[in-house]
Amino acid sequence: MKNVTWCPCLLLFLTAAPLAAQEEPTAPLARLIHKTIVAKLLPVYENAADWGRTVPIPERMILPRLRRTVVQVGDRLEVPDGPWRRLRVRVEDPDRDIQVRVTSFKRMELMKYRVVVDSDVALRGEADLQHWRNGLELADLTAQADVVMNIRVECNVVARMDSSRGAPRMVLTPTIEDMKLNLQQFTPRQVTFRRAGLSIQGQAVEAAGEEFKDSLQALLRAVEPGLKQRADDALAASMANGKEDALPAAELLKAVAPLLSRK
Repeated sequence: MKNVTWCPCLLLFLTAAPLAAQEEPTAPLARLIHKTIVAKLLPVYENAADWGRTVPIPERMILPRLRRTVVQVGDRLEVPDGPWRRLRVRVEDPDRDIQVRVTSFKRMELMKYRVVVDSDVALRGEADLQHWRNGLELADLTAQADVVMNIRVECNVVARMDSSRGAPRMVLTPTIEDMKLNLQQFTPRQVTFRRAGLSIQGQAVEAAGEEFKDSLQALLRAVEPGLKQRADDALAASMANGKEDALPAAELLKAVAPLLSRK
């Protein structure tokens, strides 16, 4: 009777073991990167750099009797002018909407490695767009869209032993060599024209996504160099402040130990 009791458990153990063995060697590192991204992720990312542009009130204006918006700037009055843009982006469910893969971990030379990380990120975006001309509001709309992006980052990682803080420890110093932003999906969901009190959604709006996709991809290509530089500067500042271990040291070493020994 005892054999009848524990044999099924033994069979379950034997069948489960090969499944665990099939895991990619880079999977623990990918999970650790994902965990670190989620821990530092802002609930909502907002960029309002292009929001609020004003110019001095012109001496001569067309239709001068029309009521205009004025803004106090320092000790003088100015008027809104040009395009105003404000963008809000959020990841609704990080565990579901951020997928991280370490697609390559290769030794380049002694204690130096090339790491390639691919991340698929599903975003919900919202943009406020206004257009002004000398204090007159010509357009005011809000657009909502779902976006799926692939972010590919190639890093050189140098491993070194550091004993400046007591017992020797291994420190990994990454340098970003390349970054690519690829727009996989862009699906507008709703456009609201505030001045008209009108909202458009459904197929009419979604179909416009393909028309704008190439333009948005070109915009992403244009921002890649600046984004790469800012990311590299952030890493360098972290190193300078003595924060080499942006990832938990013990977990990081455990994740990369099998990879460091590979040729």
